[in-house]
Amino acid sequence: MGRKRDKSKARQSSRERLGREAVLDLLGEARQKSAHPVRFLPVSVWPQNALFVGARDPQLKGLTTGAFPQGPASPSGSHPLFVLQAVGNLAHRVCPCSSQRFFNQRYIEKGCKLDHTSFVLAERTYLVEECRFQIPKDSAFLWSLRYWGRVPEGCLRRVTDDED
Repeated sequence: MGRKRDKSKARQSSRERLGREAVLDLLGEARQKSAHPVRFLPVSVWPQNALFVGARDPQLKGLTTGAFPQGPASPSGSHPLFVLQAVGNLAHRVCPCSSQRFFNQRYIEKGCKLDHTSFVLAERTYLVEECRFQIPKDSAFLWSLRYWGRVPEGCLRRVTDDED
């Protein structure tokens, strides 16, 4: 008769072996070996400064209680999301991004090469930190998001007064 495997022990040991940074390193290696980047990233390994695309405008409008400064919401319109910080294992504070400067103080510079995917940003991307929110556990919202990569600290800039 075969041995029974303790599932909780197996889960615990796999978590210890594959921590957040180890998973992200594996993503980078997979990207180098293949032309196809990993697009779906489990919430448990989202890094700080991660950039996701595909957050639908109507959902952003609702999650920011109408504060997100967008044009007329269209069901097919979307904006990127930037991960500001992890709050525990599965919760994250995020903010939407925009190509338009409203009252934004920080931005990701044009030409920034993102970690893990090597995507390069085609335009300046403003962080709308005034509209930050905690990422919902709604699976429909999460499935619409595509991982673009982690923004290196050197690509984050602050708007200066002479740019007004």
